[in-house]
Amino acid sequence: MGDRFIPIRNVSNEFDISFESIRKTISEGTSLRRKSSGSVQRQFMELLSIELFGNKQVASRTFRYGGLKEKSERNFFDIPTRNSYSLSPISPQSQDLLLRPPKPKRIFPKAPYKVLDAPYLEDDFYLNLLNWGKSNILAVGLASSVYLWSANSGKVVKLHDFGEANNVTSVLWTGIGTNIAVGTDSGFIHIWDTECTKPIRSLRPHSKRVAALASNGHTLTSGGKDEMLAHHDLRKPECYLKIKGHDQEICGLQWESNLGQLASGGNDNKLVVWDYRSTRPLHTFLEHNAAVKAIGWSPHQRGILASGGGTVDRSLMIHNTLTGKLQNRLDTGSQVCNLAWSKTSNEIVTTHGYAKNQVSLWKYPSLSNVVNLTGHTNRVLHLSMSPDGQSIVTGAGDETLRFWKLFNRKPKQESSLIR
Repeated sequence: MGDRFIPIRNVSNEFDISFESIRKTISEGTSLRRKSSGSVQRQFMELLSIELFGNKQVASRTFRYGGLKEKSERNFFDIPTRNSYSLSPISPQSQDLLLRPPKPKRIFPKAPYKVLDAPYLEDDFYLNLLNWGKSNILAVGLASSVYLWSANSGKVVKLHDFGEANNVTSVLWTGIGTNIAVGTDSGFIHIWDTECTKPIRSLRPHSKRVAALASNGHTLTSGGKDEMLAHHDLRKPECYLKIKGHDQEICGLQWESNLGQLASGGNDNKLVVWDYRSTRPLHTFLEHNAAVKAIGWSPHQRGILASGGGTVDRSLMIHNTLTGKLQNRLDTGSQVCNLAWSKTSNEIVTTHGYAKNQVSLWKYPSLSNVVNLTGHTNRVLHLSMSPDGQSIVTGAGDETLRFWKLFNRKPKQESSLIR
């Protein structure tokens, strides 16, 4: 008579399945709870995992002395790290988990910490009239003049009035943060030494207004309404290269210094990526349906480029310029006027036009919304970030500058004895 068939059961696998069933049941049962309970649920699941399976972290086994039992001799709850003489009903790892201080809740401002009047700040989508420099001085273009506001002292200095026919259309700090480039309506770019308050030189690379400026080392790049890109070596007196960049006005420019790539956006709805070694585009992205002014490179990951479209488009897009592919896109619900990456976290801040005129913060790479800030009464066209990466300043058609503290200081990296 044949032996009866007796299935071989793996006890560990059964407990794995049971734990997964418990986890699934708890997840389903708590799916209707508010998001605030998410961290508590994660902590409970981690605690349950430690108690059932022990701490699987490598750190708990590092340099541990003791003989190992054969796999068949081990009991399921015979956890090597368990203290046999402990009076606590839970393991030391679970105790550490329960005693761990909770992560402080992030608090966002309900209002800006400072508001400054900015009379004659142009309500023009294509212009770039704010730039916060390395020396902690904010440059602002108002009508035909450039003003400098020190974030350290609060002192305001009028750098220069370029005259009625030369309204300021773009400003950018260059080099170490003492020289400033000023683009104007007439196609001129004026370079000024702000410490001496004296002009260094004037260039005229464009036949029409200069709406966008970007800097990469000694190279200053400008984009004009004449659809041209112009590269200038600031050590030399003249422009050294001009390229037909777009089919309409160029309004957004950003260099990625590590890759040597330049991103340009224009009123022709194109986002173009250039390599510094070539006069031909590396990539031309056509997904936007409106002007592309908002452009920003990730400081955390090479080749990741964010862009935002105008009123008809309203999209925030992420491209990978190393692969040439669109990575993600989101309909923000309103005109994207400007954007900047956080220097301290993987987040993107965007400023918007009609209808809410809000400042929004998004998590990368999911593009999930973190917070929306309101206060401006007109579209928020201008944006710049402080040198320490903690604050942003926004400028709008309501002729105000508003300062918001959005990010924490980047934590210092702990030194290690092991190199």
